[in-house]
Amino acid sequence: RKTIAGYEDYASALSEAGVPRVCTAPAGEAYLQLSQSSHAGMLPTLFADDIGHPTNTAVLLTACVFAACLAKLPWLQRASGRLGPKVPSRRAVAAVASQLQVDEAAVDPILSVALSSTSTGCP
Repeated sequence: RKTIAGYEDYASALSEAGVPRVCTAPAGEAYLQLSQSSHAGMLPTLFADDIGHPTNTAVLLTACVFAACLAKLPWLQRASGRLGPKVPSRRAVAAVASQLQVDEAAVDPILSVALSSTSTGCP
């Protein structure tokens, strides 16, 4: 929760300094949601050691959060000619998971949590 609060403080400071449209990718929120979901047993698979270094599963979760946030950016939607948010497809996430050697069973929970965590906070 401290990390989430830190990013929110940073976003507030940028907004107060006049930076328009500050958006953070809530990866910490995704971790928190995963820990509170029916897939909470996956949480240990996100950490490579006691220090908190990420595993490839954590990298995939974070990448999905970033992709979902970036897909919601209005200027990116206009540039692509597509209207409305586009999210990472399950097939695309599964392909990346395969490359990262992440268990296929992790794909659906990761995608679900990533999309849920970005339902607020991104444009």
